[in-house]
Amino acid sequence: WKHAPNGVRKSVAIGEYPSVSLKQAREVADKFLGDMLRQGHDIESNKKGITFGEYMTSDGYKNWSRSTRTSHKAAMANLRDIVPTWFNRKPMKLFTNDDFTKFCNDRLDGKGYNQIVIESTINRNLNNIRSVFRHAFDNSVIKENPMDRFSNLKEPEKPETYSFTDDERKRLISVACDRTLPQADRRRHMEAFVLLGLETGLRNGELVSLQWKHFKHKDLPVREVEMLGHKYLTQQEDIKSIDLNKLEDFVTMAEEGELEGVMTPEGIEKIALSTFEDIKGYQWYIEVEGKFTKSKKVRRVPVSTATVRKVRDNIKYRVLGKYLEKYPDFKAFDSNLNIIFIEKATILNALDEEPIIPVGKVDKAFKTIHKLAGLPKGTFIHTMRHDFCTEMIKKGVNLSTVQALAGHSSIVTTQKYLHSLKGTDFSELDELNLSERISN
Repeated sequence: WKHAPNGVRKSVAIGEYPSVSLKQAREVADKFLGDMLRQGHDIESNKKGITFGEYMTSDGYKNWSRSTRTSHKAAMANLRDIVPTWFNRKPMKLFTNDDFTKFCNDRLDGKGYNQIVIESTINRNLNNIRSVFRHAFDNSVIKENPMDRFSNLKEPEKPETYSFTDDERKRLISVACDRTLPQADRRRHMEAFVLLGLETGLRNGELVSLQWKHFKHKDLPVREVEMLGHKYLTQQEDIKSIDLNKLEDFVTMAEEGELEGVMTPEGIEKIALSTFEDIKGYQWYIEVEGKFTKSKKVRRVPVSTATVRKVRDNIKYRVLGKYLEKYPDFKAFDSNLNIIFIEKATILNALDEEPIIPVGKVDKAFKTIHKLAGLPKGTFIHTMRHDFCTEMIKKGVNLSTVQALAGHSSIVTTQKYLHSLKGTDFSELDELNLSERISN
């Protein structure tokens, strides 16, 4: 391994092939370089200085990346995949705009790569490369950062859907929930993913990071119940079962005066109010941890009981067999997914760590649903978030509330959804009813 600390060129014997593999030799060289950087040698005083590849693979840069970036592994893998040999061998202090332009043009043309990529992909590549130069500059390895003079590529505006039509939304939900479709069981988790995405506006990363412990509730009572002579604790929703069709008929009859003489107006009002109180009397919400949000702040978003029940059903379907096998005395799960036994105490918070979406990536499954639902081009996972924000504004919810629920750091971001509205008359619209919009 050759290096030149303080301008004096030296060589270090690593070993001989094949007793030392190429991979082992690289690891040893990385360690030498990292030690040299930590000891503060003036590695730039030699004629050419450290190369991009040497610095990118040094312990100093990798340790910084590992300790500060949640995307460390992905970023390092991207650098290894997309940085060409000539780029890795070039001394960092000799880079100019021409080198970065050549890199971009080669990526656009597919020269030296397996595929042609678009501007947004290249900009993500440039940002990873930029972090290497910035770290080298901050640690005085190079006297100036050559990437300060180079801007990312201008990305062409792409058509993107900011909201669904009612029919598109229904088709998306229908396909996500249809278990008769080919391989539907393998993507059963997409039912919860789509319902939560439309109803809460959570980002893709926030959705896939959700666990059952993030689903909170207001005043869900803990009761002691007796069963077959044994007492156990349970948490259950205290909501009456409502037949919405019958309720609708009842409201229609009242509006058309068919209940006059049968019931007093006060009696009709009392029944209607008590019925709706039963529906509204229980409130779930999702508490998204700061480590998963873009702003790094905790965010709380309401979610309908109907969607929580869907989430619970999916979790039960996934874990029921395991718990039946593990606990012969297992009786049931309650509303908060506590495990109920007949002859022993309830296990509280047993499923807190259970993921709502049991896979790390849903892109392929969403693409399948998108195709089966016949949704237009320009529809992405993020469109569900756009739809959430747009629909809330359409219904007259004030911008600051939308900003808080969506987790936008600036109201300017929220305001962009105003431009996607087409002549909506806010005064004629009722307040947003999320559960009704989704359950329909």
